[in-house]
Amino acid sequence: MKINKFYSYIIPSIIASIFLGIYTIVDGFFVGQSLNDYGLGAINLAWPITSLVQTLGLGIGLAGGVIMSTSMGEGNTKKAYKAQSMVLVLILLFGIVLTVILPLLLPTILHLFNATGQLYDYAHEYLLIIMLGSIFHLMGGGLLPLVKNKGKMKYAMLISIMGTACNFILDYFWIYKYDFGLTGAAVASVLSQAVIGIGCLILLLKDDFKFSLDLKIARNILRSFFAPFILNYSYSIILIFNNYETLKYSDYALSAYTILSYILYVVSMSMSGCVDGVQPLISYYHGKKESENKFKILKKTIVFSFCFTILQIVLFYFMKDMLHQIFGINEIAIKYYNNAIFYYLIGFVFIFINKITCGYSYSISNNKIANILTVLEPLILTPLFLFSLSAIFESNGVWLSFTLIQITLAIISSIVLLFEIKKENKYIHA
Repeated sequence: MKINKFYSYIIPSIIASIFLGIYTIVDGFFVGQSLNDYGLGAINLAWPITSLVQTLGLGIGLAGGVIMSTSMGEGNTKKAYKAQSMVLVLILLFGIVLTVILPLLLPTILHLFNATGQLYDYAHEYLLIIMLGSIFHLMGGGLLPLVKNKGKMKYAMLISIMGTACNFILDYFWIYKYDFGLTGAAVASVLSQAVIGIGCLILLLKDDFKFSLDLKIARNILRSFFAPFILNYSYSIILIFNNYETLKYSDYALSAYTILSYILYVVSMSMSGCVDGVQPLISYYHGKKESENKFKILKKTIVFSFCFTILQIVLFYFMKDMLHQIFGINEIAIKYYNNAIFYYLIGFVFIFINKITCGYSYSISNNKIANILTVLEPLILTPLFLFSLSAIFESNGVWLSFTLIQITLAIISSIVLLFEIKKENKYIHA
């Protein structure tokens, strides 16, 4: 690995992550066009569970990937193969457990999400199939990081594009053309994740792979996967809180928030793509104890991520009216959407810094800092700001809370990152 490979790592990773973000939106687009606001709301209610399975796989894959790249930096190829092997084993075990347990918990989960009537029926129809295909969502989320950590960024990008294309084509025929509704959307989602997972598995197994078990490495993966899991799942935890709160005002507020959550997911995924793209480089240089190169990667990531975030904000500003037309929400939902969109565009400016700080921390196995930062937004700041501000400003408080949360996170993360940079500088110039 070389420092000049920065763009060859980060750009394919961002493209792959954006396509995975678009993959999520595809179901909402076809359901919004073919069903009604209840169908769109049901997709949004279901997403935290779908994301839970995918992100569990992603957390395992990223934790294993850090061990792989660090081991390669240390020159320990055997340990890198063991990390890859244990990721495959853990994904299989998690897949079996989730496929059995989640369908049994489905009615309880939907009641906890405040789903009733037609909204409950739609969400149940969609989620049952998603849960039965848990193994494929785990594979899709968990094996892509391994492909990236082996330096195959372009292959990871192409596989992600293939999965999104598969989902789009199947959704078109099964929802729009043949009216299979949410059942068609769910089956399309499972099969598309199967394309991603199996594509990654083929790449991993053909690359002189030697299967080797190591329970110690498995324990290390499980100890380390929390930070990348929460960092990537925080969007869905926040979604649960916001779904619950917006439903207090109306189903139309939930429809408006669904579109906002899609925009947020694309921005969030692109920032995750930045972090995931440079993670193999940072972990590799950390293993080689080349702090100067590691520091250069960090600085380039900060500058690149900020510029890319601003580009997305400008793009979504000019697309704001087109987006609610694409998803087919009604006039009441549009009013909620128009009130909220500017709060979100302002909040987007600050997302990148927390993602980078968390990603850098878990890339160098600084799990304590990574864990603290990752739980701040979903488990502390979101409930605190969301419920207090919505009690005062009603639905506008929901939108305002997002902006204030991102500003608060950016301040905290900047302090942590400046401390890390100062520490690196001392080490380099010692």
